[in-house]
Amino acid sequence: MNYSIEHHLAYSVWANETLIDRLKKLDDSLLHQEVKSSFPSIAKTLLHMWDAEIVWLKRFQGVSLTEWPSKDFKGTTADLLSGVVKSSKDIEAFIASRGETFVKGKIQ
Repeated sequence: MNYSIEHHLAYSVWANETLIDRLKKLDDSLLHQEVKSSFPSIAKTLLHMWDAEIVWLKRFQGVSLTEWPSKDFKGTTADLLSGVVKSSKDIEAFIASRGETFVKGKIQ
């Protein structure tokens, strides 16, 4: 199978949905428990993932953000988990609506 951005984005959606489905089964306290890692908790790692996907979507849309989208996030764990999956699907839908040549023109 040849690589395409559509395959990559479909995989990203699948991976995020799989991760989120597993995290939904954990006690909320585990998501916020501090650990020694690149981010101090699973929740903060998820916020980083969500931020990264929103930043990329906005870049594809020609928008340059000046702040991290999660800067003032006060939502629930459910909001966070659904936001990560939604951002993956939003990128996938946006690129699908523009076609593969849109991305090729942006990254070459």
